[in-house]
Amino acid sequence: MAIKSSFLFLLCLASVLSALGQLCLKLGASGGDKLGDFINVYVFLGFLFYGGCAVLWVYCFSVVPLVLAFPFTILTLALTMAAGLFFLGEQVNSQYWLGVVFVVIGLFFISY
Repeated sequence: MAIKSSFLFLLCLASVLSALGQLCLKLGASGGDKLGDFINVYVFLGFLFYGGCAVLWVYCFSVVPLVLAFPFTILTLALTMAAGLFFLGEQVNSQYWLGVVFVVIGLFFISY
């Protein structure tokens, strides 16, 4: 069971939007300790990206079997890790990298 390239693109786009949403929410939450601190443009953008992601997921779930579509959430893990590394300066050890590589390879096998 292979996924059509148009749906493959939409599933990848949903993962990108989710990762962008998580990055924005992290930026919007950093340093806050009261509820009012979390009302900012980053949190708004995070919710906007998540909303776009949700719309794409619902559409993809309507045409792609769940067992093929859902594994793409793991792509969000890899993208969010990369965003934390490159945009936030977070550290990731080699064991974590290795685990992500294996999971992404598994995603390749599932989707083709």
